[in-house]
Amino acid sequence: MNSVELSIEFISKEIDSYEFPNATKPLIVGISGPQGSGKSYLATNLKVELEKSYPKLNIVQFSMDDLYLTKEEQDKVTKTAIESENKLLQGRGLPGTHDLQLALEIFQALINNYTLPSWKQIEIPFYEKTAYNGIGDRAEKSQWQIIDRPVDVIIFEGWFNGFTPLGPEQVEATYFTSEVSGILQKSRYYHVQEINDNLKMYTKLWSFFDKFIVLCTDSISNVYTWRLQQEKELIKQKGSGMTDELVEIFVDRYMPMYILYYQHICSTGLPHCSNLMISIDLDRKIEIALYDRQIRLWGMATQLRLRSTKILIINLGAVGTETVKNLVLGGLNTIEILDDSVVKPEDFAGQFFLPNDDSIIGKTKLPLVVDRIRELNNRVNLSIKTESLDNLIGDKEYFKTFDLVIATELDKQMILNLNDITRELNIPLYVSGMHGMFAYILTDLIEHISVSEMEPGNQPRVVNTKISRNKIIAKVEYNEKTTKEIVTIRDEFSPLKDIFKSQELPKQLNKRQLKRLSGAVPLIFALFELVRDEDPDAIVDVEILNVKAREICKLFNIPVETITPEYLQLFSKQAFTEFAPVSAVIGGALAQDRVQ
Repeated sequence: MNSVELSIEFISKEIDSYEFPNATKPLIVGISGPQGSGKSYLATNLKVELEKSYPKLNIVQFSMDDLYLTKEEQDKVTKTAIESENKLLQGRGLPGTHDLQLALEIFQALINNYTLPSWKQIEIPFYEKTAYNGIGDRAEKSQWQIIDRPVDVIIFEGWFNGFTPLGPEQVEATYFTSEVSGILQKSRYYHVQEINDNLKMYTKLWSFFDKFIVLCTDSISNVYTWRLQQEKELIKQKGSGMTDELVEIFVDRYMPMYILYYQHICSTGLPHCSNLMISIDLDRKIEIALYDRQIRLWGMATQLRLRSTKILIINLGAVGTETVKNLVLGGLNTIEILDDSVVKPEDFAGQFFLPNDDSIIGKTKLPLVVDRIRELNNRVNLSIKTESLDNLIGDKEYFKTFDLVIATELDKQMILNLNDITRELNIPLYVSGMHGMFAYILTDLIEHISVSEMEPGNQPRVVNTKISRNKIIAKVEYNEKTTKEIVTIRDEFSPLKDIFKSQELPKQLNKRQLKRLSGAVPLIFALFELVRDEDPDAIVDVEILNVKAREICKLFNIPVETITPEYLQLFSKQAFTEFAPVSAVIGGALAQDRVQ
């Protein structure tokens, strides 16, 4: 599968669900990728293939490059840049060298015309890059693209599409912590800041995007090779272009932008868009082969969803370690691990990312393991944060950047506090922990939609039929090819605070099932009511545990007989301990559930 096929699958789903006759604006697709990465090829062929699949739609494709200033206007920018010795703006390419007013007018006209009773003709310029020995200039109007009817889909590509400006302190920190002899500090700090300021004017363009595709390379230095290849092809076609030396100088001007913004856009995409990140290597081959087994198992659509997902893992204990391992190997887009703990002697038993070295005891854990995690799959954007969850629990700005939160080994109050935030931000939450041979997973997905293919029953399945307390049939379709029903079920989850006082269990089990209910249920919840001893060898007092477990039975309305002496002894000895085989099962279950 190539980038075009991936993008078609990504965009087609949106087109299929987009009600064009009733829509108020065209569907706008932004494409971003470094010079020579294949973004223009992708944009052109995406248009061609979509036109084949959707012949009734009017699809328009153009580029940020088409919106460069005229040579006369660029010469003025260059003159000012020479006077201020800003090499970044001495020539076309970077923010500040485009006719933004024209760009905004074109987009606004394309959007406004979509619902106007009478169509106003729109002209989109074409930029001739080979003019003036490769300096370039806007082409004559006879070469411009004329739009004379409503446009349904717009495909807009550009090498820094989606790049968003950083705060002054971020620019300063990145600049002054980079190598003195490196590419970033070849430009003066205030010149880099000027480019960052110019970028602010482009964010209005990004706000028009509905879908966003990013070509992400494993090494940004690949741009030099790609740009040379691109220029040689241009010379072959047009007869003129830049020399190799000029190409290298040309690309050098772009590198500060890549250093400042490229990794971020590959990690997060645009927050308001549905994003697709396509990872490519030097030969522009994408990572399908890397995830071939996963794709065969759960399909390309699921793999694409994983490659666009950002997950926060809280605490890297044994369960967290297994979960991270499985998610990284699965090809997730971005993972951040939050854990401020230091290494303890008992950590070596189940946390296999830790070096087997007693000298690291007492040191902050995450910096010691991050490189070993990256070795599993360097295509995953992995970051660590060693700040305390206590300090971050009220920071909604931090949490809202994630699509999912998986928290392990938290006490009850922290679980409830965290769930309050994830619910407010509409972020699914998994909470897990273990007590030796026993473990738990608490889930609040808020609302979950599942689609299953089922054999038709004796009675027809009816929309809005309640399957259980929280599940309802949302949609039923008949597949004539398979003669099966495609049933969509909506599952509404309760806040986790309700789980800690729920009396629903007896209603969902028959008497026989209730009688056979494991004593682990009340004992796990009883341990939430106890403070964990800092001594890993400490044993929980059996009598205290028994009292708490009986209180849970009463609260949950389940038989107190479920608490047996055997279970009490097991939980007393195994409370809060890590057991590697159990963490492997739970970590696998958490990762698998995320995939589903």
